[in-house]
Amino acid sequence: MGGVVYIVKLLIIRPIISNRKDELEEAIFHPFLSPGTEVEARRLMYGSSSIENEYDAALNTPEIIRLAVNGEKERFDGAIINCFVDPGLEAIREAVSYPVVGAGSASVQLALSVGHRIAIITIVPSILPMIRRLNAAYINTGRIISVRSIDVPVLAIYEDNLIYEKLFAESVKAIKEDGADSIILGCTGFGGIACKIATRLSDNGMVVPVVDPAGASVAVLEGMIRCNIRHSKIGWMSPIEKERRFK
Repeated sequence: MGGVVYIVKLLIIRPIISNRKDELEEAIFHPFLSPGTEVEARRLMYGSSSIENEYDAALNTPEIIRLAVNGEKERFDGAIINCFVDPGLEAIREAVSYPVVGAGSASVQLALSVGHRIAIITIVPSILPMIRRLNAAYINTGRIISVRSIDVPVLAIYEDNLIYEKLFAESVKAIKEDGADSIILGCTGFGGIACKIATRLSDNGMVVPVVDPAGASVAVLEGMIRCNIRHSKIGWMSPIEKERRFK
């Protein structure tokens, strides 16, 4: 006798402007969804076409907040900020009550449960300071031991035929040179590659988990929803009412 399947609807916030269809982003998440979970992706109307530094993140954050707030009004069960540096996450958690996770922090939390010494492999050098700042607590305690870049811009990921090879090469260096025992792919544009990297590492005698930010985001958010857990409103207090003007 089959059980009842409850529908859970997640909002995927694409925190950039883009001509790439939302359906293509949704497809990256489909392999990780539990039965009864649906996703809908939405992109920004204004802002930068990629987030590779603090400037891009600051420029795009107002629109990211708008999408997240509208998602709660439209009764989505939760939202994912689909960027590894979690732009706007802290402000959004103040503004809303439904569960919201960032791809970066979700990936780190998952990696912390399966490894002791974590390495993050990301895109361009300009984003390294952001990742280090956001993860300073784990870096200072030795849980994150390296953050490496393959020096490929976000907008070039889908055109670069060597992305897989570059990620594999940096993963090997992180394991052999830095002493990593687990890997995080530090860009949501790398979605769907983690399993291939993990398999190739294993075939070469390096059996380590490789965390996919899309899969980690879904796992953490679905877990929060099914356990009826939301972020603390003492830790993220709601903004007081005052005059605010938006574009």
